[in-house]
Formats: sequence, structure tokens, C-alpha cells
Amino acid sequence: MMKRIYFLAVVISSILVLTFQARASKVKDYEEAAYNFMFFGDYKSAGAMISEALKLKPNDSALRLTNAKVLVATKDYDGAISELQSLSLSGDDNDEKSLFLGISFMGKGNFDEAQKNLMAAQINPKYQIQAANYLKQLSQGGKKLKLGFDFGLNYDSRIIDEELLSTTDGSGGRLFMRGDLSYIAKRFSNAQLSIGAEIITLYSFDDDVSLGDATVARLRAPYQRELSFFGKNHDFVLDTRVEQVWLDIDNDGSKEDLLRSFVLNSIAMQKTDNPSQFGYRLELRYDDGVDDSLKEGANEVTGLGLTLGGIWNQFKGSGDDLLWTASAYLKMSMAGGENMKYQRLGINYIYYLSKRGFQLGLTGALRYTMFPDYLVDRNDSYFSVGALARKKLSDWLGADWAKFFATEFNASYTLNESSFDLRDYNRVIISAMLKGQWKF
Repeated sequence: MMKRIYFLAVVISSILVLTFQARASKVKDYEEAAYNFMFFGDYKSAGAMISEALKLKPNDSALRLTNAKVLVATKDYDGAISELQSLSLSGDDNDEKSLFLGISFMGKGNFDEAQKNLMAAQINPKYQIQAANYLKQLSQGGKKLKLGFDFGLNYDSRIIDEELLSTTDGSGGRLFMRGDLSYIAKRFSNAQLSIGAEIITLYSFDDDVSLGDATVARLRAPYQRELSFFGKNHDFVLDTRVEQVWLDIDNDGSKEDLLRSFVLNSIAMQKTDNPSQFGYRLELRYDDGVDDSLKEGANEVTGLGLTLGGIWNQFKGSGDDLLWTASAYLKMSMAGGENMKYQRLGINYIYYLSKRGFQLGLTGALRYTMFPDYLVDRNDSYFSVGALARKKLSDWLGADWAKFFATEFNASYTLNESSFDLRDYNRVIISAMLKGQWKF
């Protein structure tokens, strides 16, 4: 009798263990399926998977936190707030709860509660950058329209177009003007779509070098989104733009169509557990440029271009105040003209510091370019160093209206050494700029 009871107990316990294991395995399958759907942005299907998992483990706090994230992504802010406020969590999970509560309250327009929760999440290094980005949006007060301009004077010791046509080789003073307008066309809980336009023009005071004065216009439609891939969270930007360049290449006093470009540029900045960020950059472009019908002997620049690179950002700790940024890249131009086809390896670096109300920057750039089809054997080594200083105009004048403006001073020295002697040069640029920015 005792043996039979013992046998039944073993059988029952085995059945319970197997049932528990089967249920745990099924919950894990649902959870993994939900994360896969979230990876591809299918939050409706992700929500369905989490709902099935919660039927098996209704009190699992991790599942309920994931469910709240899905509710935020589908803009069910009331549901997310209700789910999150009923959760009792600790440690990192509690800080993540504060982050998504902040996002939810922000979505509902309750900015006081949003700020309180985002500030709480920002204390944790894991969510510092993400919370700071939302706090930055919060500080803009929902403003969607941004207008900016740069206006300045510079001295250029060697006015030359380094990328396209060497139309002139002189020095002199120049006027620089740039204006941009951008509008957030659509803002989602974890993404936004903007449209914008930018125009840049140069004017040389000396007519002998005015052939180097280009005008550039750009139309842009950047799409920003938070994504998770390679096991990490990323801020993803897909920047689609069209560019047009005008230059007086036939020396008749008017600027001709020089170059039209269609650019697809993507950047994914990885969010880490500390104030460092690592990013990936991919740029595809198609250039449609000049031919001999505009200027005899001009370089045909029509063709594809590809840039691959990495970006490193180091913040001071707030998630918004850069300490330094660096990038490395490989650029390949497959233009049709023999003088314009090249492969380039490059490194850029900027270090920031603040002194007496100035934001100071030290810049550096290195690059090595190979021209496989040039008229002569040509390889270029490029080295550049510079410095910049920015200061708010209100710090100079103390007037309230001046808060929309800033002053900037730049100086740089460039040395280009080439196996083709005519491309050896030294260059010094000094500039003073007034910048303005308004948000509406």
C-alpha cells in the first residue's frame, strides 16, 4: 500500500513538474516571439504574444513591464500608465518603469508627471541618454517648426573646391550665408518624421576668385526611430535628401547647374549603460554632374558613391552635453570621370570644453585618398587642425532678445600633400559667425 501511494506521489509530482516546464517553455516562446515582432515594429502582433504569455503567468512582473512597453508603442498611454502604476518593481526595473511612465504621461500631455518620472529614470546610467532625449523634447514644449540661419565673414588663403572642380586658386575675404527651415511632420511615441530645406551660398569680395563661390540647396526628409537590433537599443536616423549645387564654371558671371545628388544616409547610434555612444553610418548617393558641354576639360562626376563608417560620442553625463566625438570612414566615389573616381580613408575628431561662458572645440582630421584612374599617378595625404569658440549673444549683451543668437569663431589649418605636385597646398581659414535659431 505504501509503495502504491509513493508511486502515485512520484507520478503526480512528475506530471506537475512537466506541466510547469511545458508552461514555462510556452511562456518563453511567446515572449521571444513578442520581442521578434517588436524588432520589426509589429507591435500589434507583439501585444498578442504577450497577452498569451500573461494568460499563463498573469502576475509575472517582467511580462507586465514588456506589455506596458508594447502599449506605449501602440499609443495606448492610459493602458500603459494603468499597467505600470500597478507594478511593484525595484532596481533597474523600477527605473525603466519610470522611463516608460514618463513617456506615457508625455504622450497624454501631462508634462509635470512626465518630467518627474523622466528625471527619476535619468539617474540610472542605463536610461540616462534615453531619458535626456525625452526631456529635451519636453523642454521644446511640443514645438514643431525650427528656423535657423548662419551669417559670417571668413578669410580663405586658398579658395578652391576640393571635391569637384578646381575653378580658382587664390585667397581673399568671403561672405558666408546659410538658412534652414525644418518641420516635424509626424511625431510618434518612439519616432518622428521631419521635412526641411537648407540653402548655403558664398560670395567673394575679389572677383578674381569668385569662380569658387558655390550655392548649395538641400531638401531633406529625416526619419528618426528607436529600434533594437544586435541585442542593443539604438537611435536610428534615415536621412533622405536631394542636393543641388550651382557654380560659375564658364566664367560668364552667372552660376550654372553643376551637380545634382540623391542621397540616402542612415545612422544608428547605440544606447549603452554609460554616457558613451557608438554609431554605424551608411551613405549611398548618386551624383549627376557636369560634362564637357559646360566647360572644356571638366571632370564628369556622374556616378554612385558609398560611405561606410563608425561614430563615437562621449557625453559628460547628462546625455546631452558632448565631451568629444570621433568618426572613421571609408568613402568610395565611382564617378564616371577619370579625375573624380577615388577611395578615401578618413578620421575626424572634435573635443569640447567650456571656459568663461565659451564652448570651445578642438578639431582634427586625417584622410588618405587614392585616385586609381587619374591622369597621373596620384595619392593625397590630408591633415587638418582647428579650433572653435561659441558664446551666446545674450552673454555678451545681457538682452532678452539676444537669447536666440550665438556667436562663433573658427580657425583652421590644412595641409594636403599629393604625389601630383599641382595638388600640394597649405590652407588657412579664419571666420566669425552670427547664428540664430527660433522654434515655434
